[in-house]
Amino acid sequence: MKTTVCVPAKINRYLKICGVKKGKHLIETNFQAIPIYDTLTCEKIFGNSQLILQGLLAEELPKGKDNLIFRALEVLNVKNGYKISLKKNIPISAGLAGGSADAAAVLLALEKIESRFFDDKMCAQIGSDVKFSTVGGNKHGTHFGDILQEEKNILPECSHFVIGVQDFGLRTPEIYSLYDEIGGIDDPLGNDLQPAAFLKAPFIEEVLDLAKNFGAQRAYISGSGPTAVAEVQSYKCAQKIAANWEAKNLVARSIIVENKLVYPKILG
Repeated sequence: MKTTVCVPAKINRYLKICGVKKGKHLIETNFQAIPIYDTLTCEKIFGNSQLILQGLLAEELPKGKDNLIFRALEVLNVKNGYKISLKKNIPISAGLAGGSADAAAVLLALEKIESRFFDDKMCAQIGSDVKFSTVGGNKHGTHFGDILQEEKNILPECSHFVIGVQDFGLRTPEIYSLYDEIGGIDDPLGNDLQPAAFLKAPFIEEVLDLAKNFGAQRAYISGSGPTAVAEVQSYKCAQKIAANWEAKNLVARSIIVENKLVYPKILG
């Protein structure tokens, strides 16, 4: 028996650090799933589980126990072997929860195949974004990002997001460590990790400034970066920002997505 699951990337429309508990940062954030998907097919086999990676980003992924797919199998205490094929579309180390999406896909696939149900504690053991990746949509996240509620209506409306993807990643632990040294920003709807990301990659600030100069109502990094997000009121404005980002070589590529709620999909 096998099943295929598509899980979307996420952006953080704001991210505030609220303290530290047991060595981990407490956060308050808005999670929104966006229509960039990793696709995972899971099939029961005899023998040990194996991972087959596909797509342009496949070479950049860890293939062993460092991959959150194997972490998910471990937390579920799976005894059967599975052939897991992953088509990777979500950029890596980009603040878009690509690894969490893949772990979530395993949880959803195993629930479908062998009724192996997961809970919030299991999601938290794998990673702080995993629980949201299993549900998608738009949620208000607190604690380590693993307590989810409906979002209060505090964010401005926009028609599209312009996603500015880089050809490099930023390591989340390093960005949080830098935050501990220099602090965040004085904006309740901002991202406290931006100053740390700017230190690691100063030109990201120019990426955000250009977006605002060409009509974005808001521009910020997602998660710990380096991916930039511009919120706009029209597709025409989105095209203008994307074209100027790429013309000035400020991003590796731009992706324009509609502001609509998307969710994980189980295809069979």
